[in-house]
Amino acid sequence: MNKAPTQNMIAYRWALTAMGYPVPISQARRGERYSCPLCHGPMIPRLGDQLQHHFAHEEDTGCTTEAVTRAAVRRWITIQLRDAIASRQVAKARWTCSKCGQQHSADLLEGVAVIHEGYYWDPTHYADVGLVDRAGNVCGVIVVQDELLPTPETLHFFLNQDTFTIVIPASVEPAGSDFATLVAQGQIAGAPCPNLQKQANIIRDPEAIRQALRDVVARWPAYFYGPLETVEGLANVLRIGNHALWLPPDQWREVIGGTRNPLAPGVQVTMQEWKHDDGGAIWLYYVTVRDTCAVGVRRFGPGQAQMQMPTIDHRFRQHKTTALDVVKSLVMQ
Repeated sequence: MNKAPTQNMIAYRWALTAMGYPVPISQARRGERYSCPLCHGPMIPRLGDQLQHHFAHEEDTGCTTEAVTRAAVRRWITIQLRDAIASRQVAKARWTCSKCGQQHSADLLEGVAVIHEGYYWDPTHYADVGLVDRAGNVCGVIVVQDELLPTPETLHFFLNQDTFTIVIPASVEPAGSDFATLVAQGQIAGAPCPNLQKQANIIRDPEAIRQALRDVVARWPAYFYGPLETVEGLANVLRIGNHALWLPPDQWREVIGGTRNPLAPGVQVTMQEWKHDDGGAIWLYYVTVRDTCAVGVRRFGPGQAQMQMPTIDHRFRQHKTTALDVVKSLVMQ
């Protein structure tokens, strides 16, 4: 006999069947045995006519509705993925690349051999599901998104990795059993860029980028400027001699930082200053003018007058002005 419900009982959307399969309350049946996806204690489906249908623990627990939902959705995704791998499904997906801006497509399950329910990338970054190949390399992660988790820092971490990051809302409902249907209920928030992967000589490491920018002004004439180019389909590449630095706006903000200064309609300069112990400094400029971008760097020695707020005159307000024109003016002032 079921125990009488306790006071202040929390309503839950999900439970597990006796076989451990997650089901939403919309698919619950009277007389079936259910358990909590989180604590595994007994749960009762409340299917009356007076209140909205929900699951409830037989006894009060510390399980929150958000944690129970995430545990159930995580289990459901894991089961679907393991079935997809076992049946050798192909899950073709298309996305607009955040790194190069082009459309790409790929089989999201290609090379995947193991599905981890709950995956720690490292001690501080957790994904609800991890897709791993036979060598132990991560092919992709899935995070279940609710109002609290994952934190912006965790999501930002995964988006910076060279792997698929798929975000599934916690409000998801079962719809079929194929992975493509599952992904369609969420979004591909991050993915590897084929154009970037084939450019083995492109510098992406943050410290290597910073060092290249320091080195280019360490010798006479102590300044440098250049446009951001598209190289074999990969945009935002800065050439410095034999080096090629990948510097899209997000990468610049992450690696260099600085303050944005809108100087005119369609003209924006992001400035950063690196001070030296000898009293000198390096100033760095990331300029966008409509659909063109350029980077400038200038080193000031001890006691030299340094750059203040940049200004541009009427010559650079013309439609034909490019980012290279503006950045050249800044480093030559």
